[in-house]
Amino acid sequence: MKLLYIDHKYHLKTNSSLFIINLLKKRFDVTILYIDPESSIEVELKSINVHAFDAMVLFQIGESEIGKSIFHRNLVFIPMYDNSGLGNSATWERISDSKIISFSKVFHDHITSLGNNSYYAKYYPIPQGDKGSRPKNNSLFFWQRTNAIDWNTIKLLIGNHNLESIHLHRAVDPGQRFIAPTDYERKSYNITFSDWFERNDDYVNIIAKSKYYIAPRLSEGIGMSFLEAMALGAVVIAANRPTMNEYITSGENGILFEPLAPSMIDFDKIGNISENAKDSIAEGRRKWDEKEEELLDFIASPPTIRRLRKNTEIRRMRPFPVFIGVLKRLGLLKILKLLLPYGLVAYLKRKK
Repeated sequence: MKLLYIDHKYHLKTNSSLFIINLLKKRFDVTILYIDPESSIEVELKSINVHAFDAMVLFQIGESEIGKSIFHRNLVFIPMYDNSGLGNSATWERISDSKIISFSKVFHDHITSLGNNSYYAKYYPIPQGDKGSRPKNNSLFFWQRTNAIDWNTIKLLIGNHNLESIHLHRAVDPGQRFIAPTDYERKSYNITFSDWFERNDDYVNIIAKSKYYIAPRLSEGIGMSFLEAMALGAVVIAANRPTMNEYITSGENGILFEPLAPSMIDFDKIGNISENAKDSIAEGRRKWDEKEEELLDFIASPPTIRRLRKNTEIRRMRPFPVFIGVLKRLGLLKILKLLLPYGLVAYLKRKK
């Protein structure tokens, strides 16, 4: 089966969607199209015959164009909770004949309550084995991505806890501003910095050595970064919001804090969180592997009648809407009513 996969260009850099591409390749002959989310997908697709594909998957992109300019008999949309949130019910109603893969349980429950066809997929990364078992320093790693969680938040969370060191990664998301510690704080907390990791292993190694990891966002679509940190045995400290609170039970395999009122973590109650985190990732990965075929079946499943009717090729084959439109533009509909039985005219109007 042939599948067209459309994704955000930024994911070429982060590789955060590589797992879904590798999964699709187990069942489908995959053609990949990376586009700038600021551009129109309709324009990008003009040179592609999308109907030559058995399925079309949109990953975190194209929500506004589904049902308006993007039509396919078997369309699968993969939104992210941190981008879409619970959204406007009108949005989900408009794309209700598309299949949706949800990586957040809160999100899945919400859109299925609106009548959408959603498959809930709880993703887990591959356990890190020896890397996750490396000795930990009493240190903390934080990569500031947004200004919702920054150095000021970190200070409230660590309070007067005596850490050996703190590492701050300074690669913020577009439109955000890095909040730097003062010189006094830098010396007091023994803070080191990075702006770029030449190799992914450099990033992994520094987290593997750190005992604590602060999840960088208030909410996540999946949460690859904190899941990978858990797999490395780090004690993840995260906001009590999806998807972090869908994976973490506070005090057991991580720590959750209230983002509107962050306060000092009770570091004396860390216990076996590190080992529990690794175990939860290993168990979750086993379940993910078992569900892979089921997820691929969902993507490959036959299209709904409603989706077939929205196929642009089929729409072109239906003459009645065009016929009625021409009659209206020429002002002939009233004349037709006089010449033909009214029931036939009413039937034609209903077919529009």
